[in-house]
Amino acid sequence: MKCCILGGGGFIGTNIAQRLVADGVHVRIFGRPSPYADAVSGAVHYQGEFADIPALQAAVDGCDLVYHLIGSTNPVTAENDKLFDLRDNVENSLHLLDMGARGAFGRLVFLSSGGTIYGIQQNMPIAEDAPQWPISSYGVTKLALERYLNLYGHLQGLDYRIARLSNPFGEFQVTRKGQGVIATILRCALTGDTFRIVGDGSVTRDYIYIGDAVDALVMLGHYRGGERVFNVASGRGHSIMDLVGLVESLSNRPITRQHLPSRAIDVPVNILDITRIQRELGWTPQTPMAEALNRAYRWMGEIIARPAFMPV
Repeated sequence: MKCCILGGGGFIGTNIAQRLVADGVHVRIFGRPSPYADAVSGAVHYQGEFADIPALQAAVDGCDLVYHLIGSTNPVTAENDKLFDLRDNVENSLHLLDMGARGAFGRLVFLSSGGTIYGIQQNMPIAEDAPQWPISSYGVTKLALERYLNLYGHLQGLDYRIARLSNPFGEFQVTRKGQGVIATILRCALTGDTFRIVGDGSVTRDYIYIGDAVDALVMLGHYRGGERVFNVASGRGHSIMDLVGLVESLSNRPITRQHLPSRAIDVPVNILDITRIQRELGWTPQTPMAEALNRAYRWMGEIIARPAFMPV
């Protein structure tokens, strides 16, 4: 089996690549140079920008499975430059879908955003068929790509699955990308830096350990049932202040906090319903929060001891 991971040099992609290489899959990683290349030495690295169509074509040609993890924005940067977000993420993704429609590769697994795509919901947990009214440009872009995937599947037979991932954390997640609350809290516990909390700390999200998320994403690559869209999450919610308390207990270190103004783009509560993926794939997260935090804490400690390794 041949698999290409687009954006495979980052946090999520590195974890998927490690798993697939260990499973004997021929893995290609496409994207910018990765600080984690040594961690997946069994993969073939294709360096290139998402907008470089010939390079992208070369990377995906002949693959049975493609994971689309590339995203050049986060919720803040997408809001600051909506046109760039549209061009760089949606337009370039359409080139990829065209390649799939022409038969360049088999299945496409798209990493959507379970944390932003539903917007503000009254009922928790949130199932896949809940209304999708994102309140951030980042969520709008993810929803647009989901709709295009549905269109290409309907009109041209593109084989795809969508993973609405919640908030993953764990090994290979660093804190310089504007995302990753848990990684940021862990770093502050280890370094003594001030943890800056947006709002009062009550914002609640569904956090999932990366190892459990990878299990689900790998299974989605092989799933042959009729469902197309899946929440990939823990099904449990933790507020930011909950997380601060858990990390303080784990590290036995107090964390200095500074509260910043809240943001209109932040959904107050987001907890996902994982009934569908449990039923269809037989998957359920296995790693308790305390154990997952401990693993992430140990990894972050090793990285901080080697600051030259920290990606920018």
